[in-house]
Parts: sequence; structure tokens; C-alpha cells
Amino acid sequence: MRKPQMKESHYFRWCLLTLIAMGISAPFIVQATFKGVRGMHNAPIRWIPETYEQRKNFNWFVEHFQTPEYIIVSWSECTIDDPRLDQLAKALLNAEDPLARELIFGVTTGYDAVRKLERPPLDLSRSRALKKLRGTLVGPDSSSSCAIVALTEEGSDRAKESQEFILDIVENELDVDRDECYLAGSPIDGIAIDKSSAESIRTYMIPSTLMVFLLCRLCLRSWPLTLAVIITALFGQVLVLSLVYFSGVTMNAVLTVMAPLVFVLTVSAGVHLVNYYHDEVRLRGQQGATQRALLHGATPCVLAAVTTAIGLCSLIVSEIIPVRHFGIFASTGLVTTTGLLFLVLPGPMARWSVVIRNRSGDTSSSRRSGWDALASFIYRYSPLLTLVCIGWMVASVFGLIQVNTSVKVLSLLVPESRTVRDYTWLEDKVGPMVPIEIVLKFDGDCPLDLLQRIELVRWVQRELNRIENLDGTMSAASFFPPIPQPGGIGRTAQRRVLRRQLEAQQEDFVNAHYLDGNIDQQQSWRISARAPALGDLDYGLFLNQIRAQIDPVLDVYEKQGKSGISATYTGIMPIVYNVQRSMLSDLISSYLTALVLVGLVMIIVLRSVGAGLVVMLPNMFPTFILFGAMGWLKIPVDIGSMMTASVALGIAVDGTLHFLNWFRREIANGCSRQEAVSRTFRHCARAITQTTFICGLGLLVYALSDFVPTRRFAFMMFTLLMAACVGDLLLLPALLVGPLGRWFVGQKKSTSKPSHGLTQAA
Repeated sequence: MRKPQMKESHYFRWCLLTLIAMGISAPFIVQATFKGVRGMHNAPIRWIPETYEQRKNFNWFVEHFQTPEYIIVSWSECTIDDPRLDQLAKALLNAEDPLARELIFGVTTGYDAVRKLERPPLDLSRSRALKKLRGTLVGPDSSSSCAIVALTEEGSDRAKESQEFILDIVENELDVDRDECYLAGSPIDGIAIDKSSAESIRTYMIPSTLMVFLLCRLCLRSWPLTLAVIITALFGQVLVLSLVYFSGVTMNAVLTVMAPLVFVLTVSAGVHLVNYYHDEVRLRGQQGATQRALLHGATPCVLAAVTTAIGLCSLIVSEIIPVRHFGIFASTGLVTTTGLLFLVLPGPMARWSVVIRNRSGDTSSSRRSGWDALASFIYRYSPLLTLVCIGWMVASVFGLIQVNTSVKVLSLLVPESRTVRDYTWLEDKVGPMVPIEIVLKFDGDCPLDLLQRIELVRWVQRELNRIENLDGTMSAASFFPPIPQPGGIGRTAQRRVLRRQLEAQQEDFVNAHYLDGNIDQQQSWRISARAPALGDLDYGLFLNQIRAQIDPVLDVYEKQGKSGISATYTGIMPIVYNVQRSMLSDLISSYLTALVLVGLVMIIVLRSVGAGLVVMLPNMFPTFILFGAMGWLKIPVDIGSMMTASVALGIAVDGTLHFLNWFRREIANGCSRQEAVSRTFRHCARAITQTTFICGLGLLVYALSDFVPTRRFAFMMFTLLMAACVGDLLLLPALLVGPLGRWFVGQKKSTSKPSHGLTQAA
């Protein structure tokens, strides 16, 4: 019995109601989007959960040593004898300025530090004082200097305001042009990332939308259909960003690329659905075409959205918080906008008729001959094509093994950016800018007295100074006189005096944030060092090198029976390394999760384990060849590209589902596999290529961005989409007409009743 058809006026009524609802909610979600983008805050330190060891170590360090975030400030001709450094410190610490009290925690300058070392109790010569401060407050030329401005917690949260406050004082009170002022530090990194990521969306969203709109109009050949698709996609683009604000999550650079991704994926679903509609008009006329298009296209379009959402949801297994949020919000936005598309798009289909020529045939003769020629070529060379593609994937495995990750903050910015310029100048004139903190912990039962502990601190500090690329080590020992070795009456007396002096100085070292705790309980001594922010330094190998230098020192004490001593490594560098390591494991785990889940969906849909496994080959093809090539070429995977693997797997299934949908329908109509592939090309190859270029070129616009993760994400997605098209239109049909294609053909059925949809087996 034939199912009753919905009246075409009902489709238009549902479309109007949906558009009205979207219009009513639009002001609220647009406002939420703007608020979310304005409140954007990026801090790589906060990208890993509080429960992870490195994050715990860092939080413990900040809590016990009260070391706030800081901004390093310098300018041309800033030297240790420049009185403007002292003037800057006094202006920033002005107790009468409420903004200074709110934002500034403290200021340390090379001008003041050198003079303190030259005064009692150390009474160091100028050369020795400069040597102690070299790499932190004094440059390699023993002249260049800087100020380190520590921010309050509120100052860190209002980093942009803190930066402007500092620049205003430099410009107005020191008479230094702000363009000649150089800034560095984690708050500056976050400000630069905030600015670049927000600008990439503001600058390229409109050109990307226009590109997609024009391509969509060219492919759909109907203004009403094009507008319906674009309006829904635009709504989804804003909706996914508003979800971030409504959920209470702080917007960050990783989440900004969700908007263009959801936009192009919604357009892709719309183009495929319109293709089913055009096909029905061409084959059976305008009457009832909307109903038939939904009947035939709903299943593959919904499954495509579900598999893409699965690819996005697989990112939830990530240890990196922004990546996890990306998976949650992007999948939610995609599923929501796909549902809206099914409510909006049928209205214009039913209301405005589309004239399709050559109704007597399924395609024009020229287009038919082109796709038939490709199908004939694939049939003739299917073993060779299959062998080449599979061989390419196998060769890519060796590249995948060599894939490496990088999440250095400055690698997220283009070399021409102001922040990279400042870091380059400061590292050249002052010293390395990436802090690493080594904390020596002494248990309450440790037998070492205070003097012996600071001796150990000094020994470790000397060992650190031997490491290449590590500079600017500072500790309590840097501000304490030399200690003679035990032995002899004179040395013993001198050590006794120094021990009393150290006991008197304990409070000073605590206030200077180099000492925490007391000798009767756990006591911690801090050694601060710096590594280069620029260059190709491998943080993982570098941390291993630091441990290899320090562990033998601690082993000496352990062998002497002086137990209860340990070392903890924290700071920006270990955190960044932890994020890098997590990225690689996340890339593997999220992709495998997506692979298993999508594979299960394909097995269920195709009702065959063999067919489900075979069809995963063209879906794995894009990720394997691109990431394999990155491994071969030693191109590191960054935060913008690691997410594309799982996303690409879900998107690749999109074209596969539509191709299989038509293939199985033709098989059910009694066609051979070769003829079914040929007919399938006529039905959906055009739509697959259209969606590939619409989505690919729409995203490729963002490759012009100054924000490297957005640029890399755009280029990677474009390349993956092109590779997915190759997998769907070359490898998949080659598999279907080859020996493995038998998995997709069951027992022969009568041709009197055509079968529709993926869920009806051949």
C-alpha cells in the first residue's frame, strides 16, 4: 500500500515556521556570539585538566612560591644604568593609582638588581653582579636590561588592560614610543593569540561565506534553494559559537574554527539533498519530487551527519580541554543544523519549481559520456587502481610512525607578527624567554641543614649552567656569598657565620619567592631558568637533558645516606611538552575511536561485516596519505591540524554513503556491478565533486589568515576533502567492480520492485 504523501503546502508552512523561529532566536544567539568572542582568552597552561600531574605541579608551584604571571618590558637603548627602569617601577607601583593596585603585583628591574648585588651583604663587583644576572635581567652584552612586571590575579585575567596600562606609562612618562617597546611573557602570548584568532574569523568569514554562496548558486541553479541552504548554514555558524557562551565555557582559538566547519558541512548536506531533488525532477517530473527526494535522500544525508558527528565526538577522548570542547560543540551544532535543513529546504523545493532539461534521460549526453568514460576506465584498470591506492596507504604508514607534534606558542603566530618581533629582539638583547622551574624538595626528616641545602642548590645551578640553550638561572644561592668547603678551624668558623646569616636571610628568600616552608617540615628551594622561545628546540629531549644533568647530583647524596631529596620540574616548558605529548596520543586515540565507531555504523547500515570493513578503506585513504606525507616531510602536527584526522574520517563517509546509496539501488534494479557503478556516477558524482569544491574552497579562504592554526586547519581540510573525493570516485568504485565488490551484492532480487535507500539490502 502506498504511503500518503504530505501536501507540498505543508512543506512550505514548516519552512516558514522554522525561519520565523530562527529569526526570533537570531538576535539572542548573535549577541551571545559577540559576547563569547569578546571574552576570548587563550592560555596554553590551562589547556590540560587540573587532574594531570604537570598541571598539579604547576598549580602547587604557583601556590607555594606565589609566582604570578609576568610581562617582560624593554625598549631600545634600555640598559642597566638607564634611570627610566627605576622610573617605570615607581610608576607601576604607584599606590595612589587604583589601576596599579588592581593590576600590578610587583616589578623587578636590572637597574635595581645590579645595585642590590653591589651593596652589602654581597658587595659584589660590577662584573660579578652582571654575571649573576646575565640571561634574566642583563643581556649577553652585559649592558642591555629589562623590567619584569608581575601581575596580580586580576591583572592576569585582564591581560589586555594590563598591557595597555604598561604601554601608556612607557609612552607618557618615559617618553618611549610604544612601537619601540618590546614585551614578552605568557599574558602577551595569550593576547596575541586572542587577537590573531579573532581577526581570522572577522576578516575571512564574509569572504568565505561569499565564496560558498556563489559556488552554491552556480551548482544549485536556483536562488530560493541557494538562499535556503545558506541561511540555514549561517544560522548554524552563529549557533555553534553561541553554544560556547551559553555553556559558560571561555572562547579560545581552537573553538573559533568550528564556525566555518559547521557552515560548510551544512552546505554540503544541502547540496546533496538538492541533488536528490533534481534527480527526481529529471526522472519523474516536478509532481511529488520533494517527497521522493526526502524519501531517497534522508537516510544517506542523516547517516552522513551522524558519521561526521561521530568523527567530531571522538575528539572528546582528548586530554586537551579546547579539543574536547571542539568535539562536543561542533557535533551538537552539526546535528542541529542538519535537522533545521530538513525543515527549511523542502519548502522552496515544493514552492518554486525547477526546470531540469532532458527529462527523458537521467543526465545530458555529454555529462553521461564523461562519467561513463570514467566508469569504464575504472572497470578496466580496477586492479591497478586498487593496488596503487592501497600501496599508497601502506607506504603512508611508515610516514605516520614519524609524525611529530608541536604546540610552541610562537609557532601559532606568523613570523611577521608583533609578538614574534618582540621575542626575537628580547632573546637577542636580553636572553631566553621560556621559563622552566626546578624545585628541590627536602622532606622534614632530611639530615641536611640550611647551609648544606643551599650548597646543593648552588651545585644544581652550576650543572644547569652547563646545559646548552639554558640560560639565566636564578636561585637563593645567586644572592648568597660563596661557601667554603668543610675542614679546618677557619673554614668551620666561616661556615658557622654564613649559617647564621642564612638563617637571618630566610625571610628575604621567602619574600623573593625562592624558598618555601621551614626546615622542620617539607622545605622547597626554587631554581628558575630560561630556554629559548624561538628556534627548533625539542622540549621533550631538552627536559630529559635537564634531568640527566641533575639526577646524578641527587644520586651522590642518596649514596651518602642523605635521603629525602627530590626534584620537580615545572613551568611553561613542561606544560607545553605535556600538551605536545597529549596531542600525539589524542590524535591516535581519537582517530581510532572514530574509526571503530564509523566502522560499526557502516557494518550495521550495510548489514555485512565484510562490506563494512571494505568500505572503510576509501574513508581511511585521505587521512593516511596526508598525515603520512607530513611524517615523511617532517612537518609537525599542531593544534589546528590534529583535529582534522577524525573530522576528515566522518566527512569522507559522506560521499561514500551517497555513492553506496545509489549503487545499491541500481543493483536492486537488476544491474550488474559495472553498470551500477556507471549509473551511480551519473547520479551522484557531480554532487560529490560539487560539495568537495564548495566546502574545500570555502575553507581554503581561511588559509590566508595570520593565525597559524586556522591557516593549517583550512589547508589540511581542503587537502583532505580533495583526497576524500579521490577515495570516493576512484578507490571506492574500483573496489565495487573488483573481487571485493561481491560483499556488496546479496542474492538476486526481482527487478519489478525497485529498492530505495541504504537500509534495504541488495
